[in-house]
Amino acid sequence: VHSGFGLSVEFSTVRKAHTSLTFGSLTHLQLCVERVLREGIEGDFIEAGVFRGGATIFMRAILAALGVKDRRIFVADSFQGIPLSRRPVAGGLVEECDTWEE
Repeated sequence: VHSGFGLSVEFSTVRKAHTSLTFGSLTHLQLCVERVLREGIEGDFIEAGVFRGGATIFMRAILAALGVKDRRIFVADSFQGIPLSRRPVAGGLVEECDTWEE
């Protein structure tokens, strides 16, 4: 069970979810979309790295709820997952690893 923001979610539910974003992240996304609209910032929206498209669906719902019809949402994904990070090793070579380091 994952708990946060007053919600408890079973991991079996997460496997069926349209997004891996938390409630807090979805709230932040909504605030960002609303701010872009409120401040009259021109342009469209994009979700890069989509998992199952939940954030895109959510952004589209926000636009629909606000009656916005002149914005598009683009979706981009490599469909190859997150790339392995690379770190330098002896002799000026680089190796791939499965952890991100600074």
